[in-house]
Order: sequence, then C-alpha cells, then structure tokens
Amino acid sequence: MGSMAGVVEPAGPDRCRLTMTSTSLDWPTQALGNVGAEFEVGPPEFAAHVREWDARFLRATSQ
Repeated sequence: MGSMAGVVEPAGPDRCRLTMTSTSLDWPTQALGNVGAEFEVGPPEFAAHVREWDARFLRATSQ
C-alpha cells in the first residue's frame, strides 16, 4: 500500500496542472485513469509506467 499527495494549479483556460508526490507510480496512474478526462504525463519514467499499464489492459482485452 502506498500514499499520495497532490496540488492542483491553473495552467490555462481549460487546463490545470496536478503535481503529485507518491510512494508508488501505481497511485497516480490509477487516479488519472479515474478522472475521465484527457491528460498528459511527465516525467519520462512515469510516462513509461503509464504505457506499461496501457499494454497490460490491451492484452487483457484482446483475448
């Protein structure tokens, strides 16, 4: 089990920036998936983690 904290800041007319601190990359990945909106991720190691989740879900649905 991990923990997560975040701060939301305005980043444009229809955008915001969520900065998170987490003990696991799984927590922010799940949180962003639950939002139900388009999003961009960074840094590169987090983007790679999101791609791993993507691949896992694609494998699960392509059988």
